[in-house]
Amino acid sequence: MATTALDGSFSIKGMPAGPYDVVAQFNSSLSADQTGVAAAGDNLTIPLQIVIPATGTVSGKVTLPNGTPAAGAVVFQNLNAVLSNADGTFSLPGIRVLTSQSQTINARTQDGIRTGQTSVVVNSSTVPTTGANITLSGLGSAQFTVLDPSGKPVSGQIVTLRDGFSFGCGSISQTTNANGVVVFTGLPVGSVAVAAIQTSGSFSDLVTATATITQDGTRGFGTMQFHGSGTVTGTVLKPIPSTQPAQGAIVQLMSNTVDQTNCLLSAGITQVGADGPDRDLPVHRRERRPRGSNGLPIVFPDAGRPERHAIEQRWHG
Repeated sequence: MATTALDGSFSIKGMPAGPYDVVAQFNSSLSADQTGVAAAGDNLTIPLQIVIPATGTVSGKVTLPNGTPAAGAVVFQNLNAVLSNADGTFSLPGIRVLTSQSQTINARTQDGIRTGQTSVVVNSSTVPTTGANITLSGLGSAQFTVLDPSGKPVSGQIVTLRDGFSFGCGSISQTTNANGVVVFTGLPVGSVAVAAIQTSGSFSDLVTATATITQDGTRGFGTMQFHGSGTVTGTVLKPIPSTQPAQGAIVQLMSNTVDQTNCLLSAGITQVGADGPDRDLPVHRRERRPRGSNGLPIVFPDAGRPERHAIEQRWHG
């Protein structure tokens, strides 16, 4: 790579033998290039002439989904841009003449929420290309009702839009009202996904839901209900034939756990604790089977015999 001098000259050393393509870029839209094949030891002189391409004008109208004019919309292609008039019409100059080739003209509202585009073919620099009409995308709202495991509304719960880009569940959140309802506005038409996390002590519960905005100006609805948690209890006994309790045993529970980084439920170690009287371990209601870390019954090394379990489950609603 080289930068031209005041007289426009340049020199690039170490060009290998074989095909080459020398490109001079004047700005984002003006360039010149020359291709060829170089032999070993060649000392090539390559003149490059930057030519300003012929351009034409594209005109049309920007409207909202209901057909009303979209005044003040930004209509653009690359760095060329104009604002639409009060009646939605526009005239965009500087569009390169590319005979029989389709090009895209874009439009958006100044807040960037509504967007649209159309395709045009610019064949002349003197005759404007007309009929480039653009309909901007629709907007609507989404309403979600959050319920607890018993079906009662949850007030004061943070609900987050899942954008797929931000860390965790998302970056845009609302808080439910006294009826457990939250409303997001200014959303594009289509599917809307949300998530909510409820934490109580060491236990976290994640719930997700979707709603669909079918067309401009409409509202989609969704309901999300937390799963809740239960309790698993048990007694660990010493190896057979003993019926004595194995005090101090480490009890590990594998069940669904909340991965807040990726905003999902995944298998993991929910609780670890020592065995003792009335030892309770909270678990997600979806996972009701206590297991060892390897998914198999706990084995004590004493005499090489498997540990005997007396497991019971007590669920709290």
